[in-house]
Amino acid sequence: MSKILKALEKAGKEGALEVAVDRSPADPVAPADPAPVPGRMRRRRKAGVVVTQAPDPETLRGVDPHVVVLHKPMSVISEQYRGMRSRIERANADGKIQTLVITSAFKGEGKSVTATNLASVFAQDATKAVLLVDADLRRPRIHKLLGIRGTPGLGDLLRGRATLAEVLQTTPFYGLSVVTAGTVEGHPAELLASPEFDDFIAQARSQFDYIVLDTPPLHPISDVNFLADAVDGIVLVVRAHKTHRGLVRQAAETIPREKLLGTVLNRAESLRSGYGYGYGGAGYYYYKYY
Repeated sequence: MSKILKALEKAGKEGALEVAVDRSPADPVAPADPAPVPGRMRRRRKAGVVVTQAPDPETLRGVDPHVVVLHKPMSVISEQYRGMRSRIERANADGKIQTLVITSAFKGEGKSVTATNLASVFAQDATKAVLLVDADLRRPRIHKLLGIRGTPGLGDLLRGRATLAEVLQTTPFYGLSVVTAGTVEGHPAELLASPEFDDFIAQARSQFDYIVLDTPPLHPISDVNFLADAVDGIVLVVRAHKTHRGLVRQAAETIPREKLLGTVLNRAESLRSGYGYGYGGAGYYYYKYY
């Protein structure tokens, strides 16, 4: 049994949402800042500059309530997302994790909500410029979750019908910027495998500290395979009591092992009235009910 399946089996028994980060650093002390990448518009880091107050209520009118990091930044669930962010940053001791893919074994498992909350919680760090990209060109949802315009977006950019400046949307939500899926014509996998997508990622790397990409699920057609070489890490979202064990196994085998940062077991039911932390065989574990 793979480490992922063992971890999910354990979490299923405990009834928890789990994030297992396999790249746990040897030294728990926070690492020094990595050397700046030439051309990257990094903000000057100041220790402890984390914004946790809710945005203006007017800006939240169109935001889906599942984006809890924006609606209730001081809630237990938001704190759990901050814990997830911290574990990813600890795994990023060498500063090589900049682009993160959030995917799932199958549709309806919560990957888009996870991607949006994770990007938002990264953006709460006032020293970070964060980009959320809707790379699910089959079933785009990010624009609906955040209540922003859907076009132009990534599809338009990759077809040469718009520039990065034209598709890039700044938001009032901390340091978060967004590129929606936009207008999609043709085969999505071909667009994600194109040189234009590589160029887009290169441009984004020069401007943002973290790029979070919401991608299609791994089953039945895995567009993530076309992204593996272009990104630094992948997080797998699995919905408790829904996803078939065989699909989880297939998803785990599809993702390059060196790129897998961890797994999220979503919508476990037994922590409705509380939350907890624990450790297990696959590395660090992080639990919450969602």
